[in-house]
Amino acid sequence: MSAVTGFPSPSQHSAPSHYEGYPSVSPPGPYHHRHAIEPPRRRGIPLLGVIGIALVAAVVLLGGGIAVAVAMRPPSAPADTRPAANGAAGTAPLGGDLAYRAGKIDATYTLTAGPKLTLTPSGSRPSRGAFLGLAVKVTVTGGEVFLTDDNFVLVTAERRRFEPDVSFLFDGGLRGARAGAGQSAGGLVVWDVPPGSEIGATVELRIGDGLRGTWQLP
Repeated sequence: MSAVTGFPSPSQHSAPSHYEGYPSVSPPGPYHHRHAIEPPRRRGIPLLGVIGIALVAAVVLLGGGIAVAVAMRPPSAPADTRPAANGAAGTAPLGGDLAYRAGKIDATYTLTAGPKLTLTPSGSRPSRGAFLGLAVKVTVTGGEVFLTDDNFVLVTAERRRFEPDVSFLFDGGLRGARAGAGQSAGGLVVWDVPPGSEIGATVELRIGDGLRGTWQLP
């Protein structure tokens, strides 16, 4: 009995010169591990094409970033619709009036010269050199207001600012008063300032942390 080895006989190694219509191509066999004809290679993307794709991607990403930034931008705070103090362009001379209207509130503020002050009723002297006292009054025709010496700030010609922090030391000093429609309230507002600070100074009317007008001192 002859043994079966699975190897081709010598006659099988001789192949015709033509195989399946392709000249000079050897037929497949145990000693050939790839076909004689390989598939065509893919052509690479041209350099200009790569640059174009990169530019398009950059534009898309930039546009997306702008859209996200616009979407994430916090809404702007609503504008303050309350009217500013009326009068001569928001200013008045000492002794003049400043009108204030906001919502249901309709009030008129008046600032006039006060008494000459050298000592407090208890005999204390000013720590900065001089006391400046001015009389204030508010007349309410609508709504309700709360009047306090914090509503008034002295601003010197050199732009120094002083709060009236000694009003409570004097008789009639304004400590806080409430007035409704048809009522009025007032008192003395006193500053402790360097001598001569009142010359060319202004007094600001401040309501709700907002500037509502100014009086010009002589």
